[in-house]
Amino acid sequence: MDTRRNPFRKTFLILPLAPLFLFLFFSLLPACGGGGGTASIHIPKTYFVAPSSAGGSDLQAGTADAPFATITHALDAAQAGDTIQVAQGTYRPGSTTGLPTDPGETFPLRVKEGVSLQGEPNGTQGTVIQGSGPYTSGTAGAFKAAVQLAQGASISRLIIRSDDVGLVAEGVNGSVGNSQFINNPTAGILLIASNLTVSNNTLSGSALGIKSMSGDSSRIEQNAIQGNTGNPGIGVLISNAGPALRQNLITNNPAGGVVIEGSSTPDLGGGGRSDGGNILSCNNAGDLINQGNGLIFAQNNRWDHPTPDGIDAVNNGSGSIDTAGATTTSPSCG
Repeated sequence: MDTRRNPFRKTFLILPLAPLFLFLFFSLLPACGGGGGTASIHIPKTYFVAPSSAGGSDLQAGTADAPFATITHALDAAQAGDTIQVAQGTYRPGSTTGLPTDPGETFPLRVKEGVSLQGEPNGTQGTVIQGSGPYTSGTAGAFKAAVQLAQGASISRLIIRSDDVGLVAEGVNGSVGNSQFINNPTAGILLIASNLTVSNNTLSGSALGIKSMSGDSSRIEQNAIQGNTGNPGIGVLISNAGPALRQNLITNNPAGGVVIEGSSTPDLGGGGRSDGGNILSCNNAGDLINQGNGLIFAQNNRWDHPTPDGIDAVNNGSGSIDTAGATTTSPSCG
C-alpha cells in the first residue's frame, strides 16, 4: 500500500467549501467598512412640504407632486445633505383639519445635521413658522424656541415668529439667511458658542434682535436689525463672545444698537475679521455701548456724528472703542 501523502487531497476537500467561504467573506465586507457597499451611500434628495389646503399630507411621499403637510415630518425623513422645500403658508402647532394626514408641527423644529430648510423663493405670502417648544441649554438655561439648528444645518427664506426665542444655535456651524425674525419676545436669534453665518436677514419687533454669548464667534453680516422695541430693546447683545459684524443696518433700537458685556471681543471693523461698513444710527441709548473691559474694534462704520466717541460710541466700562475711519450716515439722528 502506498502511504505517500497525496499533495492534492486537501485541495479536493477545500474546493466544495470555497463558495461558502466567498459568500461569507463578501457578506461581511460592508459591515467591516470595506467593499464600498452601496448601502452606506446616501444620494441627497429634496423633500417638499405644503399646507393641507394646498394638497399636503404626511401620508404622501414628500415629492413635488405629493408633498408632506408638516415640516416636522419632513425633518424626520431627512438625512444630512437633504433639502426641505416648504411652500408658502403658516406652519403652527395643532392640526388645521383634524386629520392624521395633517397633525400640525412639533416645536422646536429641529433642523438636523447637514439639512437645509428653505422657504418659498417667490412667495408673496411667505413661509411662516409660528410656534415654540421647550429647549434647555447647559449655558442659557430653559426657554422656548421655534427652530433649533444642528451642526452644519441651514435655513433660508423663512418668516419666524415665536413666543420666546425665534432660533437657537448652540455649539454648531451653519447658516441663517434671507429670513425674517419678527416679534420674538426674548430674541430673534440666540447664538451660543457657535460659528454661524447670519446674513441678509431682517430682525425686528423683539426684545433682542440677536444675542451672541458664551464664546460665540459667528459672522453677522448684511442684516437689517431695527425696531427691536421689546424689553429691553437692543439690536445686538454680545455677552462674553466674539462675533464679527459687517455691513449691517442697526437702527431704532431704543436700549442700544450694539451692547457689549463682559470679556467680549467682537469685531465691528478693523480687528481682522470685519471690514466695517455697518450703519449704526438712531439707537436712543447709544449706537454702540461698551460695558466690557476690552478694546472694541469698530472702524470704518457710519454713525450719526462725525466723531462718534462719547456720543454714538459710549464706554460704560473700563474698555475702549476704536472708531477710526468713522463717517456720518444720511439721514442721521441728532
